[in-house]
Amino acid sequence: MTPQTVLSMVADELRVGKSCLESDCEWKERVMLSACGAWLLHILANSSEFKMSVNSAKNKIKEKVGAYLDLFFPFETNNINEKTTNNIADYIVEKYCAAGCLYKTSYYIHLAVETIRLIDGLEWIRSPVSIEGCSFSGLGTYKEHTNKQCCYEDLYSVYGLPVQDTPTTILERFVTKLNRCSRQNNSTCEYLNVYRKYGETYYSIEPPYKNGVLLAREPLENSFLHKYKYKLIDQDSQYEFQAWEQEESYHNYVALALMKQRSSLNVKATVDKQLVALQLSHILPDQEEAFLRLYSWPKSFNYLENRWSFLLTPMVYPAIKERLKCLGFNVTEVEI
Repeated sequence: MTPQTVLSMVADELRVGKSCLESDCEWKERVMLSACGAWLLHILANSSEFKMSVNSAKNKIKEKVGAYLDLFFPFETNNINEKTTNNIADYIVEKYCAAGCLYKTSYYIHLAVETIRLIDGLEWIRSPVSIEGCSFSGLGTYKEHTNKQCCYEDLYSVYGLPVQDTPTTILERFVTKLNRCSRQNNSTCEYLNVYRKYGETYYSIEPPYKNGVLLAREPLENSFLHKYKYKLIDQDSQYEFQAWEQEESYHNYVALALMKQRSSLNVKATVDKQLVALQLSHILPDQEEAFLRLYSWPKSFNYLENRWSFLLTPMVYPAIKERLKCLGFNVTEVEI
């Protein structure tokens, strides 16, 4: 059996078709990433305790990556070094944990309870007890279904996404808290760059405007949970986000709402029969990104943590598109 035959068999089983939007190398990397994710889900689902040590899981994934590299890239393995292999193993475990598919303790990862939602002609399956018959979009699993209902909120709630709130309503709620404390000026304070252009940083030392609500941050020392403390400022008053509010990424939803007020949030979606390539103008709140990453591939192994570019299947695209619109993004589609 030739390597190309094995590649085709794996791709067919996972339903990862090659797109005209990508090179052979990029397609192979997509197949590899989904195959390693499928292997981890399968092993955990068939373990008597539904768990595995974190180190063991990552080491096994690295072995799989090495085997796939030898098979699919026999003349190019030197281009993917040990650091990249480690990054791939970390990526798979961390993204499954971030999306709630796996639960992580200090030493172990546990498979979460299988959750299925019938949405938009698909069975969306979190933590499948069996990957047989599952299609993959990135690390996420789904199956085609005759049910055509479109209650996206049922899907979003599974992944901990706000379904009653939007960035605008979240901002409005926090604006009402601004009179709780007098404004304190700090030389280390940075302000959200609401007029950010491509390539610019999200925060700068100069306020972007004089009148209006500002989102600011200050560095935190000796903190293991957060690098920054965020606060909302308006004239002479301010409100500091509580630790649990930062855990829920409320400051990032506020950031989207403020940027929407002053500029625009855009997504370019390039669509063909096998793949949809998304290019975002702004990064997403953590849990929103975790959901998108679960059902997306990075452009390549060299861009695992890229927060603006994502690849996904046309089957899951409608639900992802609807979520981005809920967050205030304007989605422009280009069909190939």
